[in-house]
Amino acid sequence: MRLYHIFKTLLPNFSLTPSARVIAGQLRKPSGLLAKRVGQKMNESNRHLYALAISQLNIKPADHVLEIGFGNGKFFEDIFAKADNVKICGVDFSAEMVKEANKNNKSRVKSGQLNLRLGTSENLPYKDDTFDHIICINVIYFWQFPEAHFKELLRVLKPGGRLYLGIRPKEILAQLPFSQHGFHLLETIQWTEMLEDIGYTFVDSITQDEPPTHVNGKAFPMKGTCLIVEKN
Repeated sequence: MRLYHIFKTLLPNFSLTPSARVIAGQLRKPSGLLAKRVGQKMNESNRHLYALAISQLNIKPADHVLEIGFGNGKFFEDIFAKADNVKICGVDFSAEMVKEANKNNKSRVKSGQLNLRLGTSENLPYKDDTFDHIICINVIYFWQFPEAHFKELLRVLKPGGRLYLGIRPKEILAQLPFSQHGFHLLETIQWTEMLEDIGYTFVDSITQDEPPTHVNGKAFPMKGTCLIVEKN
């Protein structure tokens, strides 16, 4: 993943290179002319983290799954492949990503297996105790008040249901220039303690090494963590 080079290629007709602030804003909420291409590049940078989180999902037939921040919907099929008759709902903050994900998953949407909504995760349009699993990849750093989001996710999660958070360790994100603009950076143990204070029970934390990322010609080591918690 060569983030600065990616964003340079997104704007071939402009003389200015996108600033770290612009890049951070697009990663938080893909929008405008850049949105489609940003979604595609996020698939590339997130694929190892998605694979880690999805590998931990213990999905049974007819389970209900919620994804927060699904981007262009590239990885829904990997979740559907885990069991038969799975139903997935998704909420994303970007209107462009909701549009792309619906287009990229037409048959699943038409069949009723997949339902995608524009919205935010601190105010979800679902009843209490709806979902068996919730997955959220590279999203939580963008929440100004993460406790409100985690409480809402706890509300819609069934007792015994699990929340799977795909995150980058703080020491990894802190190296990258764009993370200084609107990213809420915490150590994994701090995220865990916050979740436990809200009422979740810690289950596991798995960290893996990933290929390095390149920013402005410099290589940085990359890691991904899947943090798993449960509703009692």
